[in-house]
Amino acid sequence: MFKWFKKKEKIRAEICIPKIMIDNNINFDYEYVVENASILISDSSTKRSVIETIQKSSTDFSNQKISSDSNKDIIKVYSLNGMNNEKKLLMAVVDEADTKSEPEPYLLAHKIVQAKNMTAVRNKAVSATY
Repeated sequence: MFKWFKKKEKIRAEICIPKIMIDNNINFDYEYVVENASILISDSSTKRSVIETIQKSSTDFSNQKISSDSNKDIIKVYSLNGMNNEKKLLMAVVDEADTKSEPEPYLLAHKIVQAKNMTAVRNKAVSATY
C-alpha cells in the first residue's frame, strides 16, 4: 500500500546562486537569473564542452535541454542579467546526484559578457525540480 514511500529518489534542492558567487569570489550585481539549460552529464566530455561553450560566450543550449532526472548528475546553465542591462554573467553549475552524501553544487565555468554580443536564447523561468 505504501510502497511509494520506499522509493529511493533524490529530491534536488534549489541551487543558491548568491552562495556560489560568494564562494567563488564573483562580484556581479544582477537583477534576475534565468535557467537556460539542464544538461545531463553523460560522459567525461560533457563538462569540457560546456566550459568551451561558456568561454566562447555562446548561449545556445536549447538543443541540450532535458527533463531533470533526480538520480543523474546534471549541469545547470544560468544567465544573470546585470543591473544596467549592459552585461550578463553566464554560469555553469554542476549538481551531483550522490545520494549517500549531500554534495554542494559547484561552479564549473563562468564568464561576464557584453549583452549586445549575446545570441538569442529561448529562456525558461527558473523553477525548483522536485
